[in-house]
Amino acid sequence: MKRTILKLTAFAVVLAISFTVHAAVLQDEYVKELKDVKGIRSIVIDNVNGDCVIIPGDSDVVRIEGAIRIKGGSDEECRDYYRKAEIKVTTEGEELVIDVIYPKTRGFFSIGRSVNMRVDFEITVPVGLDIGVDLVNGDVTLEKMGDCNIDLVNGDVIASEINSIVVDVVNGSIEVREVAETVSCDLVNGSLKLFSSSEKLRKVVADSVNGTMQVHVPASVLGRIHMSSATGITYLKEEVAEGEWKVKMKSKSVTMVDDGNARINLENVNGKIVLFCKR
Repeated sequence: MKRTILKLTAFAVVLAISFTVHAAVLQDEYVKELKDVKGIRSIVIDNVNGDCVIIPGDSDVVRIEGAIRIKGGSDEECRDYYRKAEIKVTTEGEELVIDVIYPKTRGFFSIGRSVNMRVDFEITVPVGLDIGVDLVNGDVTLEKMGDCNIDLVNGDVIASEINSIVVDVVNGSIEVREVAETVSCDLVNGSLKLFSSSEKLRKVVADSVNGTMQVHVPASVLGRIHMSSATGITYLKEEVAEGEWKVKMKSKSVTMVDDGNARINLENVNGKIVLFCKR
């Protein structure tokens, strides 16, 4: 039995090496420009495998650029897969939807006959649009947008100068800078860094498993505060001078009420929580 297993293992290794040596790659670009999109209020991107970068533009134009990379066992296999793949761009009322269609493939333990496609998007849109991204295996970067909703597995989220954000991330980190009103995060296996100087901030809610949290907000917005960490420590720090902080509260769980309008609720398993209150 042991000899048979060794033979099978060696056979699998040979197949894997053969596939790596003889793998074929097909690359192409997708470019689409939509003019006069004044009626569009939100853009939704649905993709598997690829980064998504949202860039603010200066006009009523949406420009979609996609870098396509297909890897397979042969040139013909890649071409056949490419013919079946599709990037659909449709308008549904005030919503523009970008959907990447991946053909179904069959393979033996992802060896020999399997094909992998990746589409990295760079999308230029008018400032202030609402953004939705549903993505596996890639990073999401956006700035100067309205309300953002991100659902991501295996990747990081970087957002700046936005109105609000709802994020669900598994195996990745979140960094948000200058959010105006609300933040809601559900995070597994990754860290959260949040920076806001907005006096309009009214909600920061985050649940995390296996990761630290650092939240920076103006002291004037603090209202109801609850922080707890199952295996770590929570800190409430206040600024005493530019860049200098002192610990106001330190415990497994911190609950207090202040005069501001923002609700801060931070809960964590296996990680430290630090709430920085800036003067």
